[in-house]
Amino acid sequence: MSELPDLERMIRRRKESIEKEKKRREEIIKRIQKPFLEKEDKKCLLCKYYEEETKEFGYCKKHWKKVPAYYFCEDFERK
Repeated sequence: MSELPDLERMIRRRKESIEKEKKRREEIIKRIQKPFLEKEDKKCLLCKYYEEETKEFGYCKKHWKKVPAYYFCEDFERK
């Protein structure tokens, strides 16, 4: 029975760390996109790319470069 509270604590900590990571990613996305969204620029931001940590990468067919998945580009393709 003593394992149950430990397991619950581990689950709670894991959920909290997942939430923190989601919030951190949202902040990164907002910080990167904000200056460009104000101009209503919805094209590929590769030229204005700020390197940030993310696992969600894809390729922009127009520039043949690896770019984060949250960038706006109609030529964007996930790989």
